[in-house]
Amino acid sequence: MNENNEQYVYVMSNPSFTDLLKIGWTREHPNIRANDLNTTGIPTPFVVEHVIITQDGSKLEKQIHNHIKTYRVNTNREFFKISKEKLTEILTKELNLELIQITEINVPINTKKYYTKKINQIKELYETLEKEVYEFSDKFNKEKTELVIQKINNKKYVYIKTIQSEYNVMGFAANGFTDDEEMIYIKDTYYFTKRDIIQYKEWLDNLINNYEKIKNNIGSKTLSEDNKLFKEMILDTHKKFKNLQNEYIWEIM
Repeated sequence: MNENNEQYVYVMSNPSFTDLLKIGWTREHPNIRANDLNTTGIPTPFVVEHVIITQDGSKLEKQIHNHIKTYRVNTNREFFKISKEKLTEILTKELNLELIQITEINVPINTKKYYTKKINQIKELYETLEKEVYEFSDKFNKEKTELVIQKINNKKYVYIKTIQSEYNVMGFAANGFTDDEEMIYIKDTYYFTKRDIIQYKEWLDNLINNYEKIKNNIGSKTLSEDNKLFKEMILDTHKKFKNLQNEYIWEIM
């Protein structure tokens, strides 16, 4: 663990993502975080381009994200479509931040993993849930679209179509073809699934970044029980989301 209580805001690139940079923060050595991101869904490893040392990584990360929000690809992701040169100029000249190279940060003497195999399993479950939900929501979670339910021959069809009206609520709008209670059910299930994903990410990041501290505070047994409950919560959310997908026939107009 980081014995100096230093936190790091990092800028990472990946050869698989042209002009996409990831900006996040960590309490651990940024190379450990880069290694964590090297999952089976990413063909090439992340590279740490710059690091900013700070006492409050979360606060500085939010400040940077807000300052360059026009470059952000997705509000739920930490990726920005911006060149390294342009980002460097903004960070150093507009925000007056000091960028250092990863080689200037001492590698911890003890580099063993700070989370167990079970925590890795939780991480994989979360990433699977997140990926499936956002791939699915890309079909209809766009501006000026509406969702319409029609029941035909005892089958429930959900149509997602573009509208001209400015009226839009979370990518959903009801009309005369749908049952209000059923529409509310779809809205609520989708809304709470997205809310859960955001909450799970916060918990997972906290668990990974503070594993040793949490273990020392509550003990290995309690931590193991909490991790089991966390895993069950993700699986339950995934099940509810799958039920929503399977209950209807989804069409795009």
